[in-house]
Amino acid sequence: MKTNRFLIGGIILLCGAVLGIGISVLGLVAVWRSERPVLARLNTGVDLLDRTLQTSANGLVVMETSLTATEDIITTLGSSATDLSASLERTIPLVDRTGNLIGKDMTEVVRDTQSSLQAAQASARLIDDTLRVITSIPLVGRRYAPSMPLSESISEVSNSLDGLPDSFILVQEDLDTASKNLDTIRLEIDQLAVHIESAHSSIDEAQGVIGDYQSQVSELQTNMTSFRSSLPGWFRGIKIGLTLILVWLAIAQIGLILQGIALVQSRSAVNYLPQKTQ
Repeated sequence: MKTNRFLIGGIILLCGAVLGIGISVLGLVAVWRSERPVLARLNTGVDLLDRTLQTSANGLVVMETSLTATEDIITTLGSSATDLSASLERTIPLVDRTGNLIGKDMTEVVRDTQSSLQAAQASARLIDDTLRVITSIPLVGRRYAPSMPLSESISEVSNSLDGLPDSFILVQEDLDTASKNLDTIRLEIDQLAVHIESAHSSIDEAQGVIGDYQSQVSELQTNMTSFRSSLPGWFRGIKIGLTLILVWLAIAQIGLILQGIALVQSRSAVNYLPQKTQ
């Protein structure tokens, strides 16, 4: 009975050893026959990664070009805003002076003119009265009877100037309002210039980030080229390593074969099984 058990054990060892050798041989065949298709697939994957990196590099170039164009536009806007703010800063005092000129100086001129006209009106009235008296004397001449006496004409001229001071004051108020509005606009333009400068700084930061990405993509492309060139060597090293392992496994099966043969040929299990301690 024990002999049958050792016989069965020897057969199992032989079958396992033969199976191990078969697996090792198949593994060796698979390893040595898979070099071309595996390298082809790896190269295809590397090509895909390389194209992806190139697409990323092209996209970064497009982004850099767009940011450069945007930076030029932002710079132009910033310069325009600065020039406009400076122009408004020069214009506001001019508007204020114009308002004072119209509201004060010209109003005073009109009032002085009306005062002069009032004095001229008094003189004209005296002349009118004198002419009436003289022409009322018989044989002196035709009687003085104008359709509009000189004093009334001067009075109408003075009256026609009555609305000017109020109009000048309204113009001054409008100019003051315009000056305040211009000052508000100038402040808003200054704030706009601050935002434009902030946008300019953001663009500079974005360009720096793009530069970093371009460096990384370029480094990856260099590494990918190096990996592509070293790929056959790496695969050959792996193949040799797997070959050595499989050969070692195959050699290891020889011991099992010898042990299995010994068990099959043995007529007594005593020499091959350890004795149980009583």
